[in-house]
Amino acid sequence: MKKTILAVALPLIIYGCSDNNDNVPVAEKFTSFEKSYIAATNTVVKQSSDFSMGTMTYTAKLDQANDKVTLKDTFNYSENQNSVLIQYNFSSDANVDLAKYNAKDGVAKIAGTTNGSVTVEIPQTGDKVVIDNILANAKYEGELNEKNKAFGYTAKVENNTVPVLVSDTKIAEFTLTDLNNNVAINFNDDYSAVKSFKSGFEGKGLNLKVVGPMAEEVQASADVTKLVGSSEYVASPLKYTSTGTAATFDIQFASGKDSGSAKLSNLEAKTSLQENGGLISANIGYNVGGISVVKDQLAALDFGSLFVSTDIKGIKDIKNWKDLIEKANALSTQDPSDIDEAEAVNFLKDIANIFTKDTRIESVIENKLTIGDAVKVEVAFQGSEALVSALQAGPDAAAAQFEGKSPVELIDTFITEFKFKGTITEGYMISQYEKYLTLNGQDTAQAKDEVKGGIQMVMMLVAMQTAPLGVSPVKFEEGTLFIDVAFKDGKWNINGTTLTTAEIFAAFQ
Repeated sequence: MKKTILAVALPLIIYGCSDNNDNVPVAEKFTSFEKSYIAATNTVVKQSSDFSMGTMTYTAKLDQANDKVTLKDTFNYSENQNSVLIQYNFSSDANVDLAKYNAKDGVAKIAGTTNGSVTVEIPQTGDKVVIDNILANAKYEGELNEKNKAFGYTAKVENNTVPVLVSDTKIAEFTLTDLNNNVAINFNDDYSAVKSFKSGFEGKGLNLKVVGPMAEEVQASADVTKLVGSSEYVASPLKYTSTGTAATFDIQFASGKDSGSAKLSNLEAKTSLQENGGLISANIGYNVGGISVVKDQLAALDFGSLFVSTDIKGIKDIKNWKDLIEKANALSTQDPSDIDEAEAVNFLKDIANIFTKDTRIESVIENKLTIGDAVKVEVAFQGSEALVSALQAGPDAAAAQFEGKSPVELIDTFITEFKFKGTITEGYMISQYEKYLTLNGQDTAQAKDEVKGGIQMVMMLVAMQTAPLGVSPVKFEEGTLFIDVAFKDGKWNINGTTLTTAEIFAAFQ
């Protein structure tokens, strides 16, 4: 689990949030409100830290004087990825209305502004990238509800353009247009745990444009339009879903005589986590409705749609994810030659302890030009209980269990299921190859013959190599090249022919 929404989104979305009797002095209400507010925000930060790869700090300063309550809070998050340091720094100022507030079932109203910055330090080049004043005093309104132990939040950035600085030199401008965010968080009775949250996001657009001295050599811009996102989290049993979409992602580029553009349309990203019986299932999926590329004012080239999906099932909910993530981050940011062997071994054991005999991974990748022309690959893998036990025992113990076993024994003992299925049409290969040649300024006249010749060569080589087996894992029929290989319960199915592992190896001896 890389940096997740739980790691950064919760602190950011609560950002600025801070006896129903109008005759009760504000000073008396203030003490109860301060206690609830501090408890709620600290809980959000603590639970978010459990899923974070970085370090976060949060402070809130509440003041009350002359029946006026003010709130100032700050949130800082830093993360080191491959020696690149990324820092988010946000602060807000707000007024708190306690007229309808009491500790039992009252409501506190909060209204203020938020601003912040993003800094990226790259030690490999010595550069420092800074985007300051990114929210331009975004307006927000929050409501802390004691009866429901809940906090609701809405925020809006109308239009804001800020410079992007690299080592103090302005190289680009970053523009946010009509961004709106809303959040609802529910806590337990004493605000010590987040029970659930929902959030929604809409934006008209994001734009990044090269300006300044760099623009004299390179004209480049990136635009994202009509962004929509939502997320939902339930603590027990664990359930988390998030969806983000964008109508278009458009990149324009020009330098000297060279120019080009790429446009992605109808983008969608989905993530889900769900706990059932102590095991977690997860899905990550991406979908791009259309990919179009233009080079040097030539006609647009359509590279079709793209779909990628990965399912992981049967993972232990080990609870201490933060410790595992921190270890992963520490190892990933080290020079490989400096990694301590014992530390790496312990990390591999920790990873293995997540797996169970029910752990299964499935992935699908598909690039489709038309209904009839596409490439699609499906892969699935599930290790046996013996493999899980061996991995959890550590590399040395696992090596001892693997040692002395034949390939047949290794496969039949340590794999429960494996699948590889792929299809690609001749029309797809010809079309995409022609576009590749066009982008590289080459003649496309012979593309069709070259693809057909390539297919014939592949089929001939595979037939020669697999002749002893009596069945080829690769077939070409009715304009489609396909592979269908599956293993389950000790039996292989190769394009419809059933064989044992022993029979396969015996055929090549």
